[in-house]
Amino acid sequence: MYLGAATIALISKRFSETYVKEFFENSTEAFISHEKYLQKTLPLNNPLLKSISGIDPTARGHHSPLLKLKRLPELIQNVLTQEDKISYNLEVHKYQIDEKIMRLDEWWAKVFADGSYPALSKMVKAILSCFHGPQVESAFSSMSSVLDKECGRMSIDTLSAIQTVKYKFLSCNKSALEFFKRDDHLHSP
Repeated sequence: MYLGAATIALISKRFSETYVKEFFENSTEAFISHEKYLQKTLPLNNPLLKSISGIDPTARGHHSPLLKLKRLPELIQNVLTQEDKISYNLEVHKYQIDEKIMRLDEWWAKVFADGSYPALSKMVKAILSCFHGPQVESAFSSMSSVLDKECGRMSIDTLSAIQTVKYKFLSCNKSALEFFKRDDHLHSP
């Protein structure tokens, strides 16, 4: 665990050695347990997230990123037209052998500007513009029933809408049944 110079000076002046040792042991144990929890709960094994990793230019030239990029149109079906899908596979192969390597953001900014991979660019723009907002961090916990290995088939708007509705229910501290309960179903608004 990293500690700055000021923290080390404060610890050595104010606290006994046994207290500091106990603190470090407890902190280390907490970090390890949280790390194990995050490894279990984060969707790191999600096929969509694995396939997205293929857009990194430094991964080009290997077989695995090629397969990942080829799988993206299956996982994100609402981006490419039929014509785009035909040229997409060829573009993925051309992209794999392209020798100009840059940083990820510089590479894709250049590709977007010169239009060298139009279908692949559409897919990357869709991937890089995934929904975001102040509640994204809470999405992993509050949407655990929604985010699974098949969520790549949902559009960004659908995931965002589900997350917004679930957040509203949580903020009201009510379930969907409680929120929409009416005394008179015919005449209540």
